[in-house]
Amino acid sequence: MVQNRNKLIVIFIGHVSNVAVHRILMKAAIEKEGLAEKYLKETRGSFVIALEYRRKINPTDRVLPDAFEVREEIARKVKSELMLRISRGYSGIELDSVGEAVNKVLRELGAA
Repeated sequence: MVQNRNKLIVIFIGHVSNVAVHRILMKAAIEKEGLAEKYLKETRGSFVIALEYRRKINPTDRVLPDAFEVREEIARKVKSELMLRISRGYSGIELDSVGEAVNKVLRELGAA
């Protein structure tokens, strides 16, 4: 059971990271036509999946027992992905907003 829980947490972290990355990219791409809509669609899909995995990990009325470690792992993944995007030429990305975006998503999912 522990191995399954750990796998669920890893998948949960991946989807929450995706939500946070695309929310930050959406803010950066407001001027570009159609791009923000694609980011919004990606955000919605990942959020729904993350919520499903959140429910599988433990009841949503309780905070994740290892929430601090989960938050740190998500922030690390988000920052890494955004740095990769910046190296590819993306502009307007605010790396300072990573912690705030991660905390907001986790609160919305009932994980923080």
